[in-house]
Amino acid sequence: MKSEDAQDLTQAFFAQVIEKEFLATADSARGRFRWYLLASVQNFLRSELVRAKAQKRGGNLDLLSWDALEAEQRFAAEPVEAVTPDLLFDRNWALAVMSQALKRLENEFRQSGRLVVFEQLKCYLEGAVSKNGYDQPASFLGLSVSAVKVTVHRMRDRFRQMVREEITRTVVNVADVEDELRHLAQLVAL
Repeated sequence: MKSEDAQDLTQAFFAQVIEKEFLATADSARGRFRWYLLASVQNFLRSELVRAKAQKRGGNLDLLSWDALEAEQRFAAEPVEAVTPDLLFDRNWALAVMSQALKRLENEFRQSGRLVVFEQLKCYLEGAVSKNGYDQPASFLGLSVSAVKVTVHRMRDRFRQMVREEITRTVVNVADVEDELRHLAQLVAL
């Protein structure tokens, strides 16, 4: 599919969302909104494919662009990742949740006048410690190694709390938060 076609389909989908008051049919009792959105996009794309193939004159024939062929050959040389669109959609959701939590944590440090501490220690939020441990940031910040360890521990706790808060904002039923956290953890681990 050419990028122009993908852009046209995206615009057509959102036009349909607006025209048919798509959001009014979402029902939290039937599942999560992002899954509803994903299923709606998939159904839309299936319908568009059927419509395109059903055209009387050349509906199932594609025009070949030599420029596109060259681009396709370049893309064919790229490594293929066996990730389904569904999984990619969910991964992007997880990354968006974590990114928002990270921005909030950064803002807290900025507001408390400790942005330099955040910048030096944010790489430790994932749990990875470099081969030099905490020596370099401790030296840079003028803190003891144990003070840096405590700060990293507190940052991780606060980050986890903020991720939980971000997820809580996306669910209707608070009981779903734990399931969403487990789902997010699985997605990030992939």
